[in-house]
Amino acid sequence: MNKKNYPAFLVFVISVWTIISMTAAAQIQSDSLDYIQTVRPVNLLSTGLNKQLNTYSLNSVFHLNKTFGGADFGIAENYNSTFTRSREKSVRDEHYFTFSGAYSLSPSLKFGYQVNNNILSDSRTIEINQASMSDVTVFGEVSPADKFSLAPYFGYSNNRQVGESDYGFLYGGEGYID
Repeated sequence: MNKKNYPAFLVFVISVWTIISMTAAAQIQSDSLDYIQTVRPVNLLSTGLNKQLNTYSLNSVFHLNKTFGGADFGIAENYNSTFTRSREKSVRDEHYFTFSGAYSLSPSLKFGYQVNNNILSDSRTIEINQASMSDVTVFGEVSPADKFSLAPYFGYSNNRQVGESDYGFLYGGEGYID
């Protein structure tokens, strides 16, 4: 590239970078951590059965959240099952369960606990056909400024997969900034 084309190339790179950065978005759906709740979960009971060709899918969701003064309690359960009818019948089940509670000492300080149990099983005869994860954690949530929160947590976890169990302490932190 010669020196005459360098400014045009630089403008092109900056333009592309600007367009990409304006359209980029952070992860919206939580994965395994969910101590800081920016939106109050909706109470929900839903069950659906879907059939496409030889595949049957069952999805059942239950969410119940209650607030009593400064105390929040929640139960969430999600069960997914897929059955495929073919030469070999295949069944895959996923079960996610969470029970949590928290108490607000002030608008900027909250303490709570969370219990999780996740189970995955399927009918395949390979070694990863069953796995589970269970944990219990306690956490604190500090909000020193509007739309800014930090939540350190500590707990105990037991994970089982391929016939092996791993267990031990679980610790970390979650942050939120808008």
